[in-house]
Formats: sequence, structure tokens, C-alpha cells
Amino acid sequence: MPYKQVSIITKQWRNQKPPLGSQINWGHPLAQGLVGCWLMNERGGKLITNLVSLTEGITWASATSWGIGKYQGGVRLPTTNGTITITDTLNKFALDYITVIAWVKSYNTGSSTYFNSVIKKYDGTNNCWALCNNGAYDRWTFRVYIGGTSYATNAGTIIPLNNMIAGTFDGKTVRFYVDGKPQGTNSVTGVIDKDAVNLSFGGNVTNLNLNGLIFSAYIYNRAL
Repeated sequence: MPYKQVSIITKQWRNQKPPLGSQINWGHPLAQGLVGCWLMNERGGKLITNLVSLTEGITWASATSWGIGKYQGGVRLPTTNGTITITDTLNKFALDYITVIAWVKSYNTGSSTYFNSVIKKYDGTNNCWALCNNGAYDRWTFRVYIGGTSYATNAGTIIPLNNMIAGTFDGKTVRFYVDGKPQGTNSVTGVIDKDAVNLSFGGNVTNLNLNGLIFSAYIYNRAL
């Protein structure tokens, strides 16, 4: 279960993030299959570092800023111009099987205007996967695209104010968790589409905005 595995990291932090410049221990079991790890401990500037690869280009939208999140700060993504885009020219985040995890604080608990997109490789035309809401303003989900069709977890969860959310796909089942508790599944066999589209935190299309804060994020090329 993603929460139990990744929560080991946060417990080791003792409510403090690793200092800027920390490196991944590739001998640790939790490092296996890790392709994206953003601790968001920069605390300033217009850069978030993927500890797995330091080479991605980053576009930081004008309203994106830093805020207070769980275990120190995180990236604040408002409802307008609140986006961080990670260039994915090599399509390395287009994965057959996947785990996507994020600590999220949502401020959007009373408006249906916004899509509450957290992390996605999706732009409405070219679509791979998205950790987002399920079309209702107060419910999270995880969705993958296989053969051009969207398969989302079939039971949403009321948006938590400050929790860890995670989505996985193992080639047979899409699963979604909040703080380690299973919240929904959807059975589908296949591999995720490999559409060429950048990775983004927050919205990059009209009404796909988070209006919240992301404290840290992880992407694996396997289902935890």
C-alpha cells in the first residue's frame, strides 16, 4: 500500500524535510522504480528539483508561489495561472504501470468551477494519466487512459484538507488511496497510452486548476 511505504520516509524526516541537496539512497527498497521525486524543499525561487533527474525544463506560471504545508513548506498553486510544467520531451513519465503520490492541501472545498488537478500527464487532447478530481468539485480520483478511453477509480473521496493521496495501475486495476485507505478501484487490462504531453502540477487547461498546495510528489514506474 503506497501510504504505508512512503509514510516511512515522512516518519524518518521527524517533521522536517531533508535539506536541499539531499540525494536518493538507491539501495533502499522504496527507490526501486522511482522516476520522479520532488521534495519541494527549495522554499523560494522558481525551481522544483526532481531528485531522480536534474535535467527537465521547468515553466513556472506567474501566480505560482511558495506556501506553508505539511512538514514545512510546499508549492502554492492558485486557481488562476497556478501551474508548474515539467518538460517531458523523452516521454519518460508515460509509463505502462504507475504509482503517483502527493501530499496535498486543498483550499477548494466549496466551488465546482475548478478541476482540482494535482499531477497529470494530460492536456485534454493528449492524455496518459491524471491524479485529479472525478468531475465533482469535492472528490478526488486517479484516472488512466488506455486506447484513448479514460478509466477512473469508481468511488470518489471527499477532498481532504491536508492528506496524502495516491493512485496506482498494475495493468489490471486502477486503485486510489487517501492516507493509505483504499477509496476506489476500476478493472481494466492493458497499458497506459503514451501520448506526447508534458507533466504538470496544477492546471494547464481552462478549469483544470488545483487551488491548493502540494508538499511533495513521487512517481514510480510500477504499482506499489
